[in-house]
Amino acid sequence: MKSNIDKVYSKLPKKHNFRKHKVDLSIMDDYFNWKERAANMKNDGFDLLEEAEKAFTVAVSFYETAQSVAEDGLEAAKDLGIDIMPYENKVNEAKENAEKFSKYTNLIDRY
Repeated sequence: MKSNIDKVYSKLPKKHNFRKHKVDLSIMDDYFNWKERAANMKNDGFDLLEEAEKAFTVAVSFYETAQSVAEDGLEAAKDLGIDIMPYENKVNEAKENAEKFSKYTNLIDRY
């Protein structure tokens, strides 16, 4: 007569494919590796956004300073009677660029 343990073991399958389980486990390892990579990439992206924001802030400051200096120069040139028409376009271009950079900085701030 068989013992209870022998009865249980006799009902279990004789062959079992453990290779498939090993593959399934490696898939989970891959998942966690990719998840970690994605988290690192996200953090790198935020670091780059912070650097870009700093660069845009500096650029806006430079453009605003250049614009102020240019406007002072144009006023002085007008006082001296110098034709300033070609230079006014450059000042307006600098002003537009400063506005563009400030819009980019605002866009970065949202993230």
